[in-house]
Parts: sequence; structure tokens; C-alpha cells
Amino acid sequence: QTWNQLPPHIKMGLIDMRHNLGSLSNFPKLIKAIQNKDLRGIQEESKTTYVDKSGKRVFDERRWKRRV
Repeated sequence: QTWNQLPPHIKMGLIDMRHNLGSLSNFPKLIKAIQNKDLRGIQEESKTTYVDKSGKRVFDERRWKRRV
């Protein structure tokens, strides 16, 4: 029932995360935000990073903006 109450763009972002990560089980704060329908918390906890060519971990702002 919680899923049906989330906005479509949030659902798409969560589907994207699950597809790329295989599971959301390593994100307990995100799961709690989903259960509480806390949109701000979902946005905050869905931030992802990647390792760039120099080996530095950076925030993936482009992907995050598509999710929120």
C-alpha cells in the first residue's frame, strides 16, 4: 500500500536503484523513509556515488536528479 502512495518519479527512482544495485537491503534508512512516506528522506537516502577515472568517489548528481 505504501508503494501506491508514492509519486511516480520517486517510484521510478527506486526501481532504477533496485535494478542497478540488485537490492535496497543495504539502505535501511532509505527503507524506513519509504515506509514513512518521507519524501525528503527518500531523496536524501537515494544519493549514490561512483568512482571516477582518477579513483576518487564522487556524488552522482546527474542520476540523483533523475530520481528526485
